[in-house]
Amino acid sequence: MVSYPQFWILLIGGPFASLFPDFMIKLFSKVYYPNPVEKVILAQKEKPYFDFSRYLEIQEEDVIKRKKTTREVEERKQYVNERK
Repeated sequence: MVSYPQFWILLIGGPFASLFPDFMIKLFSKVYYPNPVEKVILAQKEKPYFDFSRYLEIQEEDVIKRKKTTREVEERKQYVNERK
C-alpha cells in the first residue's frame, strides 16, 4: 500500500482538499462581509493613527434597551430575594 503513488497523493492531498472549502468560505466572508473588528483592523493597517471612534455604531435606542433590561433583571433578583 505504501508503495503506491495514489496512497501518497491522497495522504498529502486529502487534508488540503478537505480544508480548501473552509479557507475559501473564510476568505469570502472577510472580504465581502467583514465584521466591525475586521473593519477596524484593516483601517489600522492603512493608517496606524486613525480615529476608530467613528466605527462605533451604538445607537441611543440600544443603550436605552440595555438599561431597561438591566433594571428588569435587578427587579427580578430583588423579587426572588424577597420571596425567600
